[in-house]
Amino acid sequence: MAIRYTAIGALALGMMVVGCGDDAISSATDATDSDTSSTSTSSTSSTSSSTGPETTTTTTTTTTDTTTTTSDTTTTTTSGPGTESDTDVTATDTTTDTDTDGPTCEDGLQNGDESDVDCGGSCLPCADGLLCNDAPDCVSGNCLDGICAPNEQCNNGQLDDGESDVDCGGLCGPCEAGQMCLGDEDCLGACVDGFCDATECLEDVDCEGMNGECAVYACVESACVPEAINEGGDCGGDDLCSSQNVCTAGVCGGGVPVDCSDLDNACTVGLCNPEDGQCIAEVAPNDTPCQAALGCGDAAVCTDGACIDPDGEAFFYEPFSNNDNGWTLGTEWEIGPAVAGCGDPDTDHSPGDDNGVAGVVLGGCATTALHDYYCLTSPVFNASEYPGQDLWLTFYRDLYSDYTPYMKNKIEVLNKDGTWVTVYETFGAPGINDSEWTYQEYDLNALKEKNEAMQIRWCNNIGNGGAFNRGSWNIDDVVLGPAMCQPY
Repeated sequence: MAIRYTAIGALALGMMVVGCGDDAISSATDATDSDTSSTSTSSTSSTSSSTGPETTTTTTTTTTDTTTTTSDTTTTTTSGPGTESDTDVTATDTTTDTDTDGPTCEDGLQNGDESDVDCGGSCLPCADGLLCNDAPDCVSGNCLDGICAPNEQCNNGQLDDGESDVDCGGLCGPCEAGQMCLGDEDCLGACVDGFCDATECLEDVDCEGMNGECAVYACVESACVPEAINEGGDCGGDDLCSSQNVCTAGVCGGGVPVDCSDLDNACTVGLCNPEDGQCIAEVAPNDTPCQAALGCGDAAVCTDGACIDPDGEAFFYEPFSNNDNGWTLGTEWEIGPAVAGCGDPDTDHSPGDDNGVAGVVLGGCATTALHDYYCLTSPVFNASEYPGQDLWLTFYRDLYSDYTPYMKNKIEVLNKDGTWVTVYETFGAPGINDSEWTYQEYDLNALKEKNEAMQIRWCNNIGNGGAFNRGSWNIDDVVLGPAMCQPY
C-alpha cells in the first residue's frame, strides 16, 4: 500500500512530537508505489529541535508520477521541557500538467498512419499523385509503386463493377447531378432516390464566383443563395451597354441602354456589343420578307442586309423627316412634325419616330383670303436615266378641302419642254375630307422621255370668297419608281 504524506499529515506529526517532550520520536518508513500510468514525487522533511536534549528526525517519502510533482516540507521546533513550543509548517505544492493531442487528419502533417499529409490510412483516401501504402489509401483504389495512380476503369466510358454510373461513384470519384448513385458517397451532393441531387456548392467559397455589386452568395443546403447588398446604390460598372444602373433586391438593372436604333432598317437591327459597348448591325437571314425603303410592292426580301425587291427599286423616296433633299416651300407650306388641328393628322404615315410630313399650315387652317396657287415643289429628277423602267408617282395624303371655286387643289409635273402638266385636280362639290392617310398613284411614263429636269408640285388656291376653314394638304412617303411602287 502506498503511503502519501500531505502538509496536513506532516503538521499532525509535528504536534505529536511536541506533545511527547524529549522522549518524542517521530519515525516514518520510506515507501515507494509504482503505477504504470503515473509517477509522483513527494518529499516530506520533519525537524524537531529544543534547547534541551535535542532530537531531530527526518522522514522522506518518494512517489513517482509523470503528471504531478509535489514537495511537502514540515519543520517542528521544540524548546525542551518546560518551555514554550512553536510549530512552523511550510508546504510547497508544484503541479505541472501536460495535455498532448495525438495526430489528426487536419493538422497539415504526415503523421499517424497517414500515407501522405492528412490522407491515407485512417484518414480520407489520397488523390492521384500522392503517396500511398496500399490501394485503400487512394481515391482511385490504385496504389502503384507507392504513388496513387488513376484507375483506368474510371476512364473507359463504361459502367464497370464498383461504379454507380459510367466512370463515377465507388472508387471512381463523385458523380454529378442526375447521375446514378447508391449512396451519398457516390455524389458531389446527396443521393436522392438513386440519383445524385443537383449540387451547386459544398461550402461558401464555392459560390464566390457568383458574388457581384448587388449580392453575395452563401452555400445553403448545397445551393448558392444570394443575399442582397448595396440596395439603391450604383452598379453596372462593367456593363458597357447601359448606364445609371442601380441595385434593386440583389439585381443590377433599371439603367439607360445604349441607343443603337440608328442602325435599324428593314433587314438589320442595331445592337450594343457588350464586349466594347459599340453599336453593331445584326443582319436578318437572307430571303426574310421586308418592306424596302425604295422597294416596290410586297416581293422585297433581305439580301445580305439589304432589302431588295425583284420587281425593281424606286430611284427617289421622301419621308419628310427633314428637308435635306431641297424641296421648295411656297407660302404656308411647311415640312415638320405632324400636328393635329383643323383636320390635320397628329401622326405621319412613315414608320419610325421622326413624325415628319409636308403640308399647309401644319396643325392649323389654310387661309381663306383670295390667292393664286401656293405650291410645294420637288427637287429636280433626271427621268431619262431610267428608260427601261416604268415611272410612277406614289404617295400618301390626308387632304381636307372645300370645293371649287372656293378651294382648288392640283398636282403638276414639269415636262421636258418646260410646261407644267396637270396629273390631278379637284372640282366642284362635294369637298374632300380624308379621314386617314390615303394611298395615291399616278402614271408618269408619258412625261419621262428625254425629261432631264422633271419636277413635281402640289398646289392649292382660294378662287372665291366665303371658303370654309380647312386644313388643306398633308403628304408623306413620296416615291418615284416602277409601277405602284410604295415602300410602306
